[in-house]
Amino acid sequence: MVLQGRLDETSYRLETLYDANGAYSAPCRRFVIRPTHLSAEGLSLNCSGPEGPTMQYDDFIGEVQHGAQLDSREAALSISRATLTTLSERIQPGEAQNLGAQLPEELSRFLEDVDDVERFEFEEFIDRVSERSEVGEDDRADAAFHTQIVMEVVTEAVEPGAIDDVRDQLPTDEGYDDLFDLAEQEESPR
Repeated sequence: MVLQGRLDETSYRLETLYDANGAYSAPCRRFVIRPTHLSAEGLSLNCSGPEGPTMQYDDFIGEVQHGAQLDSREAALSISRATLTTLSERIQPGEAQNLGAQLPEELSRFLEDVDDVERFEFEEFIDRVSERSEVGEDDRADAAFHTQIVMEVVTEAVEPGAIDDVRDQLPTDEGYDDLFDLAEQEESPR
């Protein structure tokens, strides 16, 4: 299915979409978006891909809660927010938005608020997650494990190419590969 639509310049989200016959269609936010034409009226887009996120918000939070062995969904949301916000500070804004477009809307907002990329090592990444999350006693080991769980669920929720693009922006020699250790295991702790 190929849809055409217009991009809202301020939010980078698609407005009304129409199919090839000119009939109204649902928003295309979760699709792969490729610019095809730029004119005075705006950007014309072709979108293709699965409808909606591959994982719903409740499922995502439930998977994080179960995998991280947390007592509440609020704790799972807290570590998800902390991980995604910190990730958005480390990768290019466009890449963060692409990743967010494949996640449930309730989570994608954590990837859309940063305009500048910061360069910081993996240890700093974990420290930021630990400080932001409202889970535990700022234990670095717990924060590292929770971050791995969130990234494992993100890996399941998005297209494989999206995770590859994220990994390409992270240094391989600073420990960032540890973020994806659980996602690469055949037998997950979840």
